[in-house]
Amino acid sequence: MSQYVLENPNWEPFALQRINEIISKNGTSNPISRQDQPYAVFDFDNTSCFFDIEDHLVLYLIHKFAIKVSEEKLYEILTAGPYDIKQPLMDGRELLTIEHLAKDIVHYFGILKKEQGNLDLIALRKTCAYQLFRTKLLAHYYYCMRLFSPASGENWLTYWFAGYTVEDFTNFASEMLDWALQLPIKKVRYSTEGLEKGFSGSVTVDMEQGLRFPDEIRELYKVLRNNKIATYIITASPQLLGQVAAKHYKVPASHVFGVQVQLENGRLTSKIATEALLTKGIGKLETIKQKIAPLHRGNMPIMAFGDSAGDYHMLSQIEDLQLGVLFNRGNEGMTQEIIQKGIRLYQQSQAPLVVQGRDENLAVFRPSQSSVLLDSKTETLLL
Repeated sequence: MSQYVLENPNWEPFALQRINEIISKNGTSNPISRQDQPYAVFDFDNTSCFFDIEDHLVLYLIHKFAIKVSEEKLYEILTAGPYDIKQPLMDGRELLTIEHLAKDIVHYFGILKKEQGNLDLIALRKTCAYQLFRTKLLAHYYYCMRLFSPASGENWLTYWFAGYTVEDFTNFASEMLDWALQLPIKKVRYSTEGLEKGFSGSVTVDMEQGLRFPDEIRELYKVLRNNKIATYIITASPQLLGQVAAKHYKVPASHVFGVQVQLENGRLTSKIATEALLTKGIGKLETIKQKIAPLHRGNMPIMAFGDSAGDYHMLSQIEDLQLGVLFNRGNEGMTQEIIQKGIRLYQQSQAPLVVQGRDENLAVFRPSQSSVLLDSKTETLLL
C-alpha cells in the first residue's frame, strides 16, 4: 500500500479518487527492480503540459530567425515527399497551395538573409518581408499538420530545424522552453492582409501561445516516482524535443519516445528515420508493445494519460489497463467517444476511465469533467 497520494484539490474528485486507488494498489516504498516496476504512460502536448511544445519550437525558430539551411534546401523541406502540394488548401482559393506558400516563404527568406547583415534581429522583425515570411510559414505549418501524415523514411515538411547538431538543437530547445514559459497565454492571429500577396495570396492563421507545466502534473509525476511507479512519455513531437521538455518532470531521456529524426554527418535532417515507429495513434500502442513492455517482463502499463484522438488507442485498447485519464480539450471525433464513456462510467466502482477538466486560460485543472477552453468563459463537456 502506498503512503504517497495526490492531494491537489483541482483534480475532478472521482478522477482523483481513481488515480489514488491505482497508485495505492500498485505503489510501494520498498526497493524494486526496473523490470518489476509497474508503469504509467503519458502523452506530452496538452497532457503533460498546457499547449504544444512543437508549435512553440516553430514559433521560436521564426522569432529568432534561426533556420540554418539554404534557400534551395528550405524549399525542398517545405515541399518534398509523398504529399499533394498542389491541392487547394481552402475552398475557393485555388492559389493557396503548399507549393505556392513554399515559393513565397523562400522568396522572403532570401530577402531576410540578405538584410541580416544590415539589420539587427529586432529591426528585422519589423520589416514587411519578415511579417510575410512569418505568417506564410505558420500557415504552411498549420495546413501540413492538419492535412498530411508523416511517414517513416520520408521528408517531413515542418522539420525546419534541419542542419542543427544534436547538441545545438538540445540547447535551442531548452532556450525555447524558457521563452515559451514566459509568454502570456493567448491565441495570436497572424495575417498578411494589406501586404504583398505573392503566389499564394493573403493568409491568416491563429496560433496558441504560452506553455505551462502545471502544478497538478508536477505533483502527479512526483507521486508516481515516490511510489516506484515508472513513467514514460510518448509524444508525436520529435523525440529530442520531448526529451528536453521531460527534464521538467525528471523523466529520464531513455523513458521518452517520440518521432526519431534521421541524422547525416552528425546533423539533424528533415527526414524521419527509416523503420521508425510513428508515435501517434496506433503507433503509440505499438511503441508500448515493442519498446516499453519488454523492459517490464512484457507487462502493459497500469495507467495512461492523454487528450486527443492521437491517444485513442493508448486510452482504449491497452489490455489490462487499470485506468485511462482523458484531459478534456473539447476535441472532436474519437475523443468524444472517450468522453461519453467517461460520463457513463462516472462514480462506478473500478471505473477504467475518467475525464479531467481544465481551464486553458489559467493553465490549471478544474474539479470537474468540463473544461473552459482558450478564449472562452463557458464550460465545455461534450461538443
